[in-house]
Amino acid sequence: MTNMAVAIIYFAIMIVTAVFFLITYTGGNRKRPVARAFLFIAVMMLCWVVCEILYHLTQNAMIARVLYDLKIPFVTLAATSTVPFVLYFYGLDRYLSKTAYILLYLIPAITTLFALTSPFHTLLRQELVINTSPVLHTDHNVRGVWFWVHTIQVYLTVTAVLILTIRQHYKLPRSKRAASNFLLFGMTLTLVLSIVAVSNILTIPYDITLIGMCIALIFFYIGTAISERAGFLSLARDEVFNNMNEMVFVLHADDTIAEMNKAAKRWVEKMKIATQESFGEILDSLRAAGAEIRPAPKEDDGMDIHLPIPQGEVTIVNYKENIIKDDDIVKGKFYLCSDVTKSRAIFSQLTEHAEIDPLTGLQNRRGFEMATAALDTPPNLPLAVIFGDLNGLKTINDTLGHKLGDQLIVTASALLRNACPPSGRLFRIGGDEFVMLIPNLTEQLAKERTREIYSLFESSRNLSLQPSIALGYAVKEHPDQSLQALIEEADSRMYENKQDMYESTSRKDGNHEKALSF
Repeated sequence: MTNMAVAIIYFAIMIVTAVFFLITYTGGNRKRPVARAFLFIAVMMLCWVVCEILYHLTQNAMIARVLYDLKIPFVTLAATSTVPFVLYFYGLDRYLSKTAYILLYLIPAITTLFALTSPFHTLLRQELVINTSPVLHTDHNVRGVWFWVHTIQVYLTVTAVLILTIRQHYKLPRSKRAASNFLLFGMTLTLVLSIVAVSNILTIPYDITLIGMCIALIFFYIGTAISERAGFLSLARDEVFNNMNEMVFVLHADDTIAEMNKAAKRWVEKMKIATQESFGEILDSLRAAGAEIRPAPKEDDGMDIHLPIPQGEVTIVNYKENIIKDDDIVKGKFYLCSDVTKSRAIFSQLTEHAEIDPLTGLQNRRGFEMATAALDTPPNLPLAVIFGDLNGLKTINDTLGHKLGDQLIVTASALLRNACPPSGRLFRIGGDEFVMLIPNLTEQLAKERTREIYSLFESSRNLSLQPSIALGYAVKEHPDQSLQALIEEADSRMYENKQDMYESTSRKDGNHEKALSF
């Protein structure tokens, strides 16, 4: 190995360091504290490597002597600057006060002073003899007291930074450790190679610590770049979090509130809630103020808080619990709360309209299915089911038009509505099909109610469009009976009656034709 070969190796290190320095310096985030700390480390390493290059290229023993010690300030400053770099990286810069900076750089400052004046004292080198040679420089070095103070300070600093990095690394969620992995590897490499260099395990003509720091700088850059991207996304998430219209409450695993967004803070202040330690306490305060908490209309939509307001109306705030996990370990939860007063009103209207037949104003098949589930309870027994089917609707639609057919349906629904008792429910479940559900109606009374409906339709003969209907009924008297089976029974009876009415009408028409033939 020659001086030129060693200088070339250092020159390559300088080029690599300069490239990452320029990339960071010309980047858009160079004003970030973590980027500034990275740039300072890179500058110290560039100065360090320049000293090494000039040392191996010079043939002047005095210049070589000066350059040999001149690199020491850059070594200690580069190592010491990893402290603010790591603190900025993990967002712990609150610990970097002016006092902290003074204490941190006190020994490096003294080391710099001693290095610049090293020919005049023996604090750094008790003895230093450099033999300059065109082939390869050699040296005889006996280290002084302050050199060991400087060395201990550097190694304690690097070790402390590595411990801090490991501790902060494992505090991060696994999903956010990518950038920290590079920082952890870089610091570990720096410490290991520094120990190898000072212990003289390897006798090589170049500074292995410098090479280790160069490789570590590359990892620092990669970690910083990933961190910047994550930092931007974190900033974006914070902006979204605080500008959401919905209220967000973030809770620790013990249910205490860790954070609220701006909307949540405004809402809590508006509701005059004093206790804000946990979300449960907020709910208790709302209950004390007269609020009711009920399940949302849809099963998976969380809970609704019905808040009374002075005007006598009700504001509805929905909240839903969401679990925060890291590797299937529950770390906490968050509640997303939103004012759903208008949407609940619209939902209620849509639900109501979805159950209403627009032509007759009666409930439709959907309403009928919901009503059967609601009325099928023991207190409503006996529960009567009366099926009705209009006669001749298809013929009227085909011959006279659907407009008159609709008039016939409206007329029939009005007659059935008059025949339905206040406790009963009337439904139009098809084009010409109607159903009546009447709680607490015995089979005898159901039979009488059917006769009343027939009589009511018979009495409407004076109408231009005389409606005719076929009826069938069934009654559920015991809880173990199937309501669906009884509905099918009523429907079957209705069709039997309809067939009988059709056959009866056909016989009458046939007799009338015979009478005319005579």
